[in-house]
Amino acid sequence: MSVEGSIVSLNAPKPAIDLTVETKLELPAWSDKDLPWVKLPAGLKLPAGTLSGKAVYRGGNLALAPLDFATGAGKLSVQGAIKGVDGEKPAYDLVVETRLSLPAWGAADLPWAKLPATVKVPAGTLAGKASYRGDDVAFSPLSFEAKDGRLKLDGSIKGLDSAKPVYDLAIQADLDLPALTEAELPPWAKAPKGFWSPAMKLELDGLLRGGDLRLNALKVKTAAGSVEASGLVRKLLEKPEPELSLGGKLSLPAWKSDDLAWAGLPAGYQIPASSWDAALSGGLDELKIRSLRVIVGKNDVEVENGKIVALTGGAPLFTLLIKCRSFSLEELTAFSAETREIGLD
Repeated sequence: MSVEGSIVSLNAPKPAIDLTVETKLELPAWSDKDLPWVKLPAGLKLPAGTLSGKAVYRGGNLALAPLDFATGAGKLSVQGAIKGVDGEKPAYDLVVETRLSLPAWGAADLPWAKLPATVKVPAGTLAGKASYRGDDVAFSPLSFEAKDGRLKLDGSIKGLDSAKPVYDLAIQADLDLPALTEAELPPWAKAPKGFWSPAMKLELDGLLRGGDLRLNALKVKTAAGSVEASGLVRKLLEKPEPELSLGGKLSLPAWKSDDLAWAGLPAGYQIPASSWDAALSGGLDELKIRSLRVIVGKNDVEVENGKIVALTGGAPLFTLLIKCRSFSLEELTAFSAETREIGLD
């Protein structure tokens, strides 16, 4: 390591430092607590590795041109500047390039990132380029590939620390997701209490711009079948307003209202095994049914060119052409306690 420059007023509270450092060092693992004067993010930890490159510290500003950190997991390269390193709020202008094989981690491992407590990321490879300027971050692109899939981001997030960050991100994903409960979902999902989702394979090609998500293609495959969607979800991170085209084929097992406590169904409600083949479009207040065939037990019903409006008004209006291939009143009256009392057969 070579050091060139000067330190003036060494005994003063804030010495005047003007140093240029060129280095190639084998470093042990360290954290923010080992460099309190740099005021690094609380909880920051770095593994052992080789640090090489050039850094200039002058008048409270740090320039990296560039600085590389290589570990057994891969390499991280940082270039740019941090102004006001010794101030209350340093100003970052950094470009990071990386290819790292990372272990599994969760929100508790990165307390400085202020992530939702439910965030968990599996082991995988992080590769690509990102820049952090002021309060904005940009990816060009950045990908994460794990055993269970791949996620790719290309674009920017402005106002990262603000109450309402501005997103302009192209998102591509091919993920195998485990079964999840409401407690394991991120807070912005706003899932109802008791909600759960089955294990699934998810393929996504979308664009998150502002607060709206444009779905070029979304495919979800589960043990019960598959669903495809495209369209727009406005205000995704606030109060979602979907405008989507949906299609899917599902074969569902028999279930009771207790199995879907979050859905608010009448107590004692039960449905035999069923299959669904649908092509739908619409949003929260209006649903257009291009085709829908439902087989529930011995009941085989089909709807074509139908429409349901005023879904959020409490008294929806139906315009439906219903074709019935087979009909079993005995099964239908078994759906709930109220219909069972009718006793039709």
